[in-house]
Amino acid sequence: MENTLNSAPTSPRLSIKEIKREVFSYFNFEKGLLFTIVFMLKKPDRLIALYLHENRRMVFNPLRYLLLAVAVSTVVTINNPGFISMIEGLQQEQYSTINSVDTKFGLNIWETMIKMQEIFLSYQNVVILFSIPLISWITWKFFNKKGFNYAENLAINSFVYGTNYWTSVLLGLFHYLFDYKIFMYFLTIFSFGLITYLYKSIFEAQVVRSFLGAVINYIPFFLVGMIFQFFIFIVLILI
Repeated sequence: MENTLNSAPTSPRLSIKEIKREVFSYFNFEKGLLFTIVFMLKKPDRLIALYLHENRRMVFNPLRYLLLAVAVSTVVTINNPGFISMIEGLQQEQYSTINSVDTKFGLNIWETMIKMQEIFLSYQNVVILFSIPLISWITWKFFNKKGFNYAENLAINSFVYGTNYWTSVLLGLFHYLFDYKIFMYFLTIFSFGLITYLYKSIFEAQVVRSFLGAVINYIPFFLVGMIFQFFIFIVLILI
């Protein structure tokens, strides 16, 4: 270990020029993050082939691509006035029922649930990290025409759902034009449509089968999300 550290090549001294190069690399249309987003929307099958079989240096790392998209989407969402208003409305609808349980049993479920929701919304990356392996197992079995192995399906779904999150961030810029609940319905429909398109292109599947794959893959997200919320709730109750 020491020999490895001692023999490591010396990196050039950090400078403003180096920082600018790193920052602008994210917005490069010929490789990197922006290249990956645009190419996934235009020719997803070609980008996957490029990453798996040709030149991975041109493409943004799939796991980083996904997690960065989730992080940006989460920050944008939880600070969105429309989203905050919608969540507060839903909480008020639940308040009377939960408050009656609190009063009857002397518990503090209401405040615990509010904290649980805040933590859950802030740690969507955890839900994604546990969901993607399950989703990849499903696509590995469900879409076998192209012969992708399980590891390749992990990369593919990281690109697919990363693209889904990046487009939701971009579409989120237009939410002020609509009621937020209507916008959420639109975003859900758009998301299923986008994933269907990506699966159809990448796996060369029929539209109906691609759509079924997109719908079935919602189940792991739902189950992991419910388990994660239950875990947070139990931990908050116990501490």
